[in-house]
Amino acid sequence: MIHPADRARLYHAQYHDFAEDIPFWLALAGQSGGPILEMGCGTGRLLHALSTTGHNVIGVDHDPAMVDFARRYLGPSVGQSISLVEGDLARVSLEKPVQLAIGTLNTFAYLDDQNLESVLSNISNALNRGGLIALDLPTLDQGVDAMSEDAASLDDFVDPALGSSIDVRAKVLSHDGKRVDIQWLYDELHPDGTVQRHIWEQTYYLRSLETLKDSIEKCNLSLRSVYGDYNFSPLRADSNRLLLVLEK
Repeated sequence: MIHPADRARLYHAQYHDFAEDIPFWLALAGQSGGPILEMGCGTGRLLHALSTTGHNVIGVDHDPAMVDFARRYLGPSVGQSISLVEGDLARVSLEKPVQLAIGTLNTFAYLDDQNLESVLSNISNALNRGGLIALDLPTLDQGVDAMSEDAASLDDFVDPALGSSIDVRAKVLSHDGKRVDIQWLYDELHPDGTVQRHIWEQTYYLRSLETLKDSIEKCNLSLRSVYGDYNFSPLRADSNRLLLVLEK
């Protein structure tokens, strides 16, 4: 299985330059004001983008290795425009209320129903009245059941820190339409020619908009808007993202 430090390193190498969603989050941040909370901040990709455009941000993640990596990556900004917190989103207590809380790149798809509602309830309590929670989720039909270990490479990238090349494949262990258990296979080719396989197992919970509405109402939140992509387009049957903006 993957070592926590390798998980953070490879995650950062794979996603740190992903920028397709950044204008969407910056637009929301500009509309809502701050401070801004990122729920499941990983290695700091979005925190960096928000802080460099003048926002005060707080990043929370339960993974110590991710938080440690983010602290190194973000450097002197931590303690100035950026605060980092290692903790459980269902229990974390913030020093002051926030105006916007963001969950990017499927963060909330890793939570089962009970944890999803616990996190939404807790973060709702941390919002100013009229504050927003914005979630980026997968749609029900994104085709994860088509993945297999024998499928073509799903992604490839380079870790500039080590000079290694990484090929990503996936194996679906189980899929019942609502829960998907996936084994991610990261094959890392090191400069000396050796190959190291890192195995990262994750569970995704796929939900319809109607199912999510039930959880939102239980947490005393209202659904303000729904989008199907990062361009603020309406949700359609063929949309590949489910973007929700909730209001307290």
